[in-house]
This record gives sequence, structure tokens and C-alpha cells, in this order.
Amino acid sequence: MKNSKITDQQLSIICKLLERKFRNEERRNKYAPVKEVLTLLGKGALLTMLLIAPGTAQAVRKQIYKQKSDDSWKRYNSSYLRRTIENLGRQRCIKIVDESDSCAVSLTERGKHRVLKYALDELELDTSKPWDGKWRIVIYDIPDTLRHVRNELGSILKRMNFLRIQKSVYLTPFACEQEVEFIRLHFGQEKNITLLTAGSLEHGHVYQEYFGI
Repeated sequence: MKNSKITDQQLSIICKLLERKFRNEERRNKYAPVKEVLTLLGKGALLTMLLIAPGTAQAVRKQIYKQKSDDSWKRYNSSYLRRTIENLGRQRCIKIVDESDSCAVSLTERGKHRVLKYALDELELDTSKPWDGKWRIVIYDIPDTLRHVRNELGSILKRMNFLRIQKSVYLTPFACEQEVEFIRLHFGQEKNITLLTAGSLEHGHVYQEYFGI
């Protein structure tokens, strides 16, 4: 399965969604969880680190260079943050680029897809707004050679409270365009996952009762 390339705009939307999940969480020891570090890098929070020697971007001092870095990083203990950055570098989720006497940290394509995977685990449809009278139907046709993708996709839709109405056909009354796009990107199945919108459905009152709308 080949992952689709994530654009900067798509990454920004994904990271904003994730950031809302942990923005108000407090951590007594100011750990630097991988999920949060990747999310901040993905939303463009600048992180620079001092080099031990020019031209050796992999070797960085223990102290984060806070004068240039985004204030978002100040919530974390520098030692924990450095350790997380080093681990992500070994996993090829980030790239460290020389900038004179410092180096800038950013996400690789692998890192972007890891953020997307985290976002999929957190995805929830917004059910707080009044129903707009439209039904959203997700239909997918995944080949047997990618059965694991088909099974995982079904599990994600069920967790998001879609109703399965036929094999590989799921229904919701709530807006889900952005979420479906994330799912397509994650699985690299843009052509095999279709989102339809309908104004009315046969037995629609039954579905309305099911969703409580």
C-alpha cells in the first residue's frame, strides 16, 4: 500500500485538529510526548537547536535554542524534548537542517503520515450542530489483496459512529468531508473511497431515529 503525499495545507488542518485534543492537558513533569512534538512541528512551530559543530546537524546540544524557537516548546522540559527529537531522528520522522550555528527541525513525509495516523485515532464527527437535512454515505471498493485496509477502514468508520447499511457502505447525517479526506490520505485509496451526499433516503425516518436527529 502506497501512502499519498500530504500537502502543507492538509497537514496544518490535521495538526490543528490534534492540537485541540491536548492543548489544555497539564503534565506535572512536562514530558514531551511524540504525538505532541510531531503535531507542533506539523503546524509549523519553529524549533531550532544549537549545533556542537557547524555542519553536523545530527549532533545537537542538550539545550533547546529558545531564543529562536516558538513559545509552544517552552511547556516541555528541555531534556525530555531533546530525547524525543533524537528518537524521532533515528526513526526518520524528522529532518534536521543546518542553519549557520544552529539547526532547524521539520517533518519528513514519514513523520507527516505518523501525525495523520494519530489524527485518525482521535477523529470524531461534530454532532453539536443542528442537522442540515443531508445524509453522507461512504462507499469503498478495496481489493482483496488489501483486505487488512478494508477491515481497518470499517473499524475506523464504526468508531466514528457511522452506521453500516450494506457491505462497504456506511451512513452518517453529520458533516465528514474533512475526516474522509484524512482517511483517503492515510490509506492511499483516493480512487476507491467515495463520499456521496443525499437529501433524502428511503426509510430515512428510521435512520433519523437511530442517530437521534
